[in-house]
Parts: sequence; C-alpha cells; structure tokens
Amino acid sequence: MKPAFLDFNITNYWFIGILVIVTIGLGVGTALTWEWPRLKRIRRIAGLFATQLLVTLTLGAVINAQADFYTSASEVYAALGGRSSSAPHVVVPTAYVGVIADNKQGPRPWEHEHSSHRTGLIVQTTIRGRRTGYNLPADIYLPSAYFDPNQQHRRFPVVELTDGYPGSPHIWMHALDLASVLNHLIGTRKIPPMIVVLPTQDPDPGRDSECVDAVGGTSAGTYIGADVPDAIARQFRAMANRRGWAIMGYSTGGFCAVNTALHYPSRFSAAASLSGYFRPITDITTGNLYQGDTAAKQANTPLSTVRHHSGGPMSFYLFASAAEKAGSEVRGDRGFAAAVRPPDRVTQVVVRSGGHNFQTWGRALPKAFEWIGKAVASRNQLSGSP
Repeated sequence: MKPAFLDFNITNYWFIGILVIVTIGLGVGTALTWEWPRLKRIRRIAGLFATQLLVTLTLGAVINAQADFYTSASEVYAALGGRSSSAPHVVVPTAYVGVIADNKQGPRPWEHEHSSHRTGLIVQTTIRGRRTGYNLPADIYLPSAYFDPNQQHRRFPVVELTDGYPGSPHIWMHALDLASVLNHLIGTRKIPPMIVVLPTQDPDPGRDSECVDAVGGTSAGTYIGADVPDAIARQFRAMANRRGWAIMGYSTGGFCAVNTALHYPSRFSAAASLSGYFRPITDITTGNLYQGDTAAKQANTPLSTVRHHSGGPMSFYLFASAAEKAGSEVRGDRGFAAAVRPPDRVTQVVVRSGGHNFQTWGRALPKAFEWIGKAVASRNQLSGSP
C-alpha cells in the first residue's frame, strides 16, 4: 500500500520552486562552511553529494513536468516498486514465423492439427505490405479458443494496437503485460476471444511516422490501415465484416488509432485513444511530414475529418487523466467528442490522477478492452466459449 503522504502533485511550479530554493540553499551553505574545521572532510563529501543529488532531482522534476510522465510522488513510488496489475501474470508461448502477407500462400504452423495452447499463442513474424513493399516486424496474439478443435471454423474479432513514440510492438507485451490482461479478460468472459495485432508503425527507424502517408516520404498510413489488416485477414481466421475490427493506441498511438480508423472506415468500426491527441504533430521527431501541403495536413486532422468522414458508423473511446498536462488531454478529448456527429458514437472516460506513463495506461487497459469487446462482438460471442 502506498503511503498517503505521497499523494501530492510534483508537476506544479510550487514543488519545483521549492526544490530549486533548497538546492541553491544547500549549495550556498556547503560553500560557506567549506573551511570549517569540525568534521571538515565528512561535511564536504556530504554537502557535495547532497547538492548533486538535489540538482539531479530538480532537473528530473523539470523534465517530468514538461513531459508529464508522473503527476504525483505516489506514482513514482509505485513505479519504483514495480507495476501492479489486476490480471495474474501468465507465460504465453511464442512461435517464430517467417514473412506473412495478403498474397502469400503457404503453411500456417500456428494452425497445426495438434496445436493446443491453453494460454494462447504469440506469433512473432514480419508482415509484408503489398502496397507499400514494407517488411516490418509484428507480434500477433491468438487466444486459446483459436486452437479449440470445436471452434476450428470460428472467426475472431481483430484489434490492431499502435504504440507511442519511441515504441515497438514488444512494449505492449513487456510494459503493459498485454497477454496477461487479455487472458484474464477472456477467461472471465469480460471480452470475447480476439486476435490482437501489434505492428511496427514507423518504417523509418528513429523517425515518428505518426502513422500517416507523408508527402514525399514513407507510407505508414497505408501500411497500418490497409497492408497489415489485409495480411491478417488472409492468414488468420479473422472476422470479415468491419464490425469485427477495431484499433487502439496510447499517446501518439492514440492519434494513430483515430486517424487510421477515419481513413479506413471500410475496415475499422471502432477506435480507442488512451491519452492521444487529434491534431497532427510535426517536430524534430517527425520531420516535415507534410512538406507545406496544408490539404494533406488537414486530411490528417481527426478533429476536422470526424465531422464528415464517409463509410459506416464509427465508435470512439477516449481516455485521459485530469492530471495529465494540466488537464489539456481531457480538454482535447472533449473537443473531439463535441465534433462527433450521429450515427457515430463516443465514450469519454476521465480519471482524476495519473501521468503520461505506462502505469496510467495499464490501469486503463482492461476497461478499454471491455469497451472494444462490446463494440466488435455480438452478444452470443461474449457468452460463448473462451
């Protein structure tokens, strides 16, 4: 249990100001008492060490306040003590498979007639994009029901996951213990068995693609929105109807999820954003994605495109913490929610505490998946065999 006295905000100016004052005071005190004869060596070492420690803490607090990683001391305490999860940790076996694509024929080793995976299976593979030509790593989670001989003709809903920047498919598995969360939710029948796809979204290593087709650059949007889903639909027993497909992401991945769903409404019917945003970002991490093309930038502005997108009805799930970036995340969600028009639907979830970090997203993940489970599955799927 975390100590109650740690529930104070570490991103406000008062806290940082006090740290700065204490650091300066200790440095000045150490300098003024430098030549005092009593315990001179011990005092000098202790003073220098304490001053350097406070300088490091102050710089860390400033960086944290800018990025909003942790909003309270209790979050830092919990992070140092290890991430807690309501889902018991399980070990899910991994199968290593070569390239899969939407135009490739060949054996499917995960569907061997004697396959039996009670905790599901993680397929580590490379997905080849027919349109883009990209060959990028991906992780794919298959539920235990996928290998049930009594359900060998069953088709499963699909959820594609997009991560923040910097990120990779493995972050969901390691930082958020995704497989354990899915096994727990499926095992307790809170969500239907589903295929979960974790693609690589940045074709250019070290560059944030924002999951868009850059003007004169990479075609990450086409890869995430078309190439990856088509390969999954071809190689796995995925539901064919758009109702069975959703996309979700955190931070930059939240923008990716909503923007991709709006660009490919014939594939996705639902999108979930955890601490995402709804206007495109161009900075040192992205480079000049739009090359001054205002039309291309506007086409990748979900706050605008959600008002007039084509395709079927879309459902959106928006999660944010009121403590993130002084409430700007919540205001962004509210602005997007206000732009949603029927028959589209939006669900907005706001929690009081939590920073822009995996601890916050880990707490949000089960409820987000429960929402997705209802969005992509019919009643009989939710009550069927896990």
